[in-house]
Amino acid sequence: MSPTPREVFLKLVHGVCEERWEEVVELYAEKTHVEHPLHPPALRSREEVRAHFGIGAPPGVHGGHTLRRQPTDIAVHETADPEVIVAEFRYEGTVVETREPFSYPAIFVMRVLTGGGQGSPTLSRARSCWCQSERSQGGGSSTPASPAGAEN
Repeated sequence: MSPTPREVFLKLVHGVCEERWEEVVELYAEKTHVEHPLHPPALRSREEVRAHFGIGAPPGVHGGHTLRRQPTDIAVHETADPEVIVAEFRYEGTVVETREPFSYPAIFVMRVLTGGGQGSPTLSRARSCWCQSERSQGGGSSTPASPAGAEN
C-alpha cells in the first residue's frame, strides 16, 4: 500500500531533523511547487529542492549553524481533498555552537499525488510557514537556520 499524505509529511519532517537529505528530496515530484511565503522564491523542481536543502554541505550545517532538532506536538488535519493535508507542529532543538535551545511552531499545507497506483506518492505542492519570533524559549538571541533547510 502506498504511503498516505500524513505518512509522507512524517517522512519529510523526520528526514529533515535526521538530515536524511537525499530521502527528503525524493519525496518531491520532479516538477513541484514549494512555497515559503516569508522566504521567497518558490521552488519549482526537485533539483531546486535539492539545492534548497544544501545537498553536499557538511552534515548538520545549513546557514552557518549546526542544529540538532526534532518535530514535536504534531497534529495532522485531513481535508475534503484526500491528497491535501494541513500539519501543525513545532521544531524543537539546540543550536550546537551556542547550546541555545530553540522551539517554534510551524504549519505545512501539502498536496501529495498518489499516482493512481503508479509508483510512490510524490509531494507536488507545499506551503510552509514557521514563527521564528517564538524560536527561543530561553529568551536568547541566536538565529538558527530555517527549520527545513530554508522548509520546508
